[in-house]
Amino acid sequence: MARNTCESSGEKLPRWSIFKRTLIKKRYPIECPHCGNELYFTAKSLKLSFLLIPIIPILFTLLYLWDVPEKVLGITIFAVTLSLLIFFPFLVKLTDKEESLY
Repeated sequence: MARNTCESSGEKLPRWSIFKRTLIKKRYPIECPHCGNELYFTAKSLKLSFLLIPIIPILFTLLYLWDVPEKVLGITIFAVTLSLLIFFPFLVKLTDKEESLY
């Protein structure tokens, strides 16, 4: 089964709805637009998101401390943010059962 597919209806979910849920701190389920089934991130996917999302501020801080020119700093942060927006929904997996992190 594909990663971004509803287990009930078998339909693919929009990538934007998956990424939008990663930005919200509360653990609301993702609702399938086709059947209304509630989908949750797997525990492994949540742990991955906790590791990947802080990359942007850490990278910004390191580049700023290394006196990287502002133009290079801006381009780098933009490229990393854009790549996370594009590739993150492909890295997570959804399930119809809520899993605990531990």
